[in-house]
Amino acid sequence: RSPNNARSVCAAMKKDGIEIFTIGFALPASDSSSARAVLRNCASPDSGSIRHFFDVSTGEELDAAFREIIRNTERLALTR
Repeated sequence: RSPNNARSVCAAMKKDGIEIFTIGFALPASDSSSARAVLRNCASPDSGSIRHFFDVSTGEELDAAFREIIRNTERLALTR
């Protein structure tokens, strides 16, 4: 199943030290949504002001999420 494959891939990436950012776009309203849970759990833990999981529903929010991810990855690159 897709969610199980996603969990396995995410676990392997985290094990290898890869920083993971995820975006859910127009996910079902239910907070118990399987897709939302997979994306939230796949994302690296938030650290300080760096957010890793984004739940957006409009094109404008999606654009803002990508801009924030870019800023965060630039910030991470400077600190490592």
